[in-house]
Amino acid sequence: MKVTIREIINKCDVGLTMRQVKSFLTQQKQQGGIFFQESVDTLSIDYYFDLYFYIYSSKLSSINAFPIPLKVFTNNNKISINEMKIYFESYYPKKIAKISLLKFYELNNPHVGESHVWFYIPKDLLLQIDINSYLYPY
Repeated sequence: MKVTIREIINKCDVGLTMRQVKSFLTQQKQQGGIFFQESVDTLSIDYYFDLYFYIYSSKLSSINAFPIPLKVFTNNNKISINEMKIYFESYYPKKIAKISLLKFYELNNPHVGESHVWFYIPKDLLLQIDINSYLYPY
């Protein structure tokens, strides 16, 4: 889902500061529970960024990142395209990916957290492709 630091602060009842929110985001990303591509240091208070949660995708999320459990990845530090397809479709349950879509995901340098590995399409590449053309109708 697209969110700003300000929106996160406003949704919290405990009056967090921007620094506290950034620290929390960094910690959760390192643990693998969430993912976002941006460096937390560059996030301004009103900059919209895509935030992904490992449990489920939001209906408002861009189809740009998905997790797999770390234990699946650490067996050989590789995952086949067919295995990726299974995890992609589990994370985005109403989307059926063509194998060709998965080749755009960062295969050699995914974000490795403590609990999950996140595969994502780098932002510069994302601007060049139409993801919907790589999805089968559901």
